[in-house]
Amino acid sequence: MNIKGIIDKAVEELGPDIHITRHCGSFVAVKDGKAVKAYGEPLCYCPIATHLYGIEKSDSPIPRDVVVQTVQSKIDKFGMFTDNRELWVEDTAIQFGASEMVMFGLKYGAIDYFVTVCEGAGTVITDNPYVAQGIGARMNGIFYTTPIRGIVDKLLGYGAVVPFEDARIDQRAGVEMALETAIERGNEEPNIAVTVNGYSAEDLGQIEVFKHIEGLNLTKLVVCTTGISKDDASFIKEYADMAWGCASREVIEDVSDKAMVQLGQLVPVYVLTQTGLDLLFSYSPDGSLKSMIEEGKKYVINFSTMGDASKSVNLGGKECHLREVESLPLRSRNEPRPLSPSR
Repeated sequence: MNIKGIIDKAVEELGPDIHITRHCGSFVAVKDGKAVKAYGEPLCYCPIATHLYGIEKSDSPIPRDVVVQTVQSKIDKFGMFTDNRELWVEDTAIQFGASEMVMFGLKYGAIDYFVTVCEGAGTVITDNPYVAQGIGARMNGIFYTTPIRGIVDKLLGYGAVVPFEDARIDQRAGVEMALETAIERGNEEPNIAVTVNGYSAEDLGQIEVFKHIEGLNLTKLVVCTTGISKDDASFIKEYADMAWGCASREVIEDVSDKAMVQLGQLVPVYVLTQTGLDLLFSYSPDGSLKSMIEEGKKYVINFSTMGDASKSVNLGGKECHLREVESLPLRSRNEPRPLSPSR
């Protein structure tokens, strides 16, 4: 079942005032602040779910009720999908997370505006590093949402731009509005980062047209790629600056060979362009990483030392280790089990 079919089915069963997020490979519907139902087969193993929520590795899919319960635990703890939503976060949750890197990019001037997606608000534009992290720190991805007044008011109070009253998700329009906002504020050469979920990878081509605007620097980050199609992967390979491999066979096998740097092995992140590399450099504000990367070479950055050839590097305020490799990807036996394409 494709993502449109999942949304249509959930709306038919639960009504239009719902939200669709992603967890452990399944799409989870949330209604009235309660995680209600998981659609699609979950993964057997998700390293992040194991690390954060204690869901153990298995030879069979994670039970759907466990997936739903885990999403509910996030709602209860962080106020997600409710007026109590936590939207200001100053620390890292996932070492190689998109919002973590953008938080540092905004903090140290590599990024001026971030176009992202928040439940209850849809497309959001912010120049605040801690709002960027607050939105993304614990959110796996939002594929459909409807307005939550308390979340919108809180975002507006933090200076964010919430373009659409119906909370729709339109990242192309978000980039255009971020550019307009920057120019209105006197910045005619803004650095804008945007996240796009893997199921909307075709939108990357439409967003790419903005790169022809003189002075604009655009960084495109593709997240939530588990189960995407080969066509989606081809758009990612052509247009993305960074891509999260998640449990996507298509990204890990078809996109990764283009990468200049791979971050992590369990849930790999691929830095595909110099623009993506520039954002990564801001995640190492002491300059240690930039001094180690040589043009034309490929690298892996991980938590472990990876042998005597690896070098220590500070990323996001934590020690990591870099090693030069001949080719990418570098695989792990413990990576999540890839799913077949969903469409």
